[in-house]
Amino acid sequence: MKLLIKGILFILLILLFNTFAFASDPVESKKVLLLYSYKNPMPYSDLVNQGIRSVLDSSKTYKFEYYVEHMDMTRFSDELYFQQLVDFYHQKYSGIKLDLLIAVSIHAMDFINKYGDEIFPGTPVVFCAIGKRQLENLSFGSNTTGLFVELDISGTLDAALKLQPDTRRVVVTGGAGKTDRFWATAVRREFQGYQDEIEFIYLTG
Repeated sequence: MKLLIKGILFILLILLFNTFAFASDPVESKKVLLLYSYKNPMPYSDLVNQGIRSVLDSSKTYKFEYYVEHMDMTRFSDELYFQQLVDFYHQKYSGIKLDLLIAVSIHAMDFINKYGDEIFPGTPVVFCAIGKRQLENLSFGSNTTGLFVELDISGTLDAALKLQPDTRRVVVTGGAGKTDRFWATAVRREFQGYQDEIEFIYLTG
């Protein structure tokens, strides 16, 4: 998580010295919208939020005004809900000129990829906390950048087995959301090479 936060801060610093470099007023306020995929509160969301604000608020050149949306897309993911969000955000932010969008996790980035130009035309986008494979089916414009997460699934299991070498059964738990299903599939794929030695029990869905 610390590496993720540092990566986010690095991307934001690049944007600060490029995207905002044209500003003539040294105390000009910049408006940043943070789009979180999940409900509030979530521990990792709090860490990401703290990291983002710590680097932006340390600027001696700019002030930042934050807008935050928790999209709750693991519980509500149908197209009607998406359209309701589009209508709501369009109405809410139609009179606000945002300087930066930060999409946290795949649901928020997928939403921005589909509807961002309609709701927030021309606004730069930074994504974070997304698995590399989750990005394979998304295309990005020139105003989008970010960093992906690569989890060492097999390495994590190897570390656990070194600590508990007599382990013969491993239980994998997960939810029923899009992200849960994605990682459950990834885990099953990574664990195939261990099946002769270990019994895996999947409690997902």
